[in-house]
Amino acid sequence: MNPVVCGAQRQDRNAALVSTGIVLRKGLLMPPPSPLIVLVDDSPEDRATYQRYLLRNTEETYQVREADTGARGLQHCRELRPACVLLD
Repeated sequence: MNPVVCGAQRQDRNAALVSTGIVLRKGLLMPPPSPLIVLVDDSPEDRATYQRYLLRNTEETYQVREADTGARGLQHCRELRPACVLLD
């Protein structure tokens, strides 16, 4: 028989899940989204190097969007609301 979870117990359980990095979305347990980084550099070689460094990290997973001009980088920032912007 499954135990009945009252509202207070559910709130405590949800708070514990959120504090461990698991967020309830539409009733499903999911990890938080990866931070988005916008990488702005006019050099394709430099962008590739920075992206390799970011993707090499085993403790964190990042989403990376690239821009080759400041105008495109600004457009990405307005549309995507990144966690971080890297500029040269």
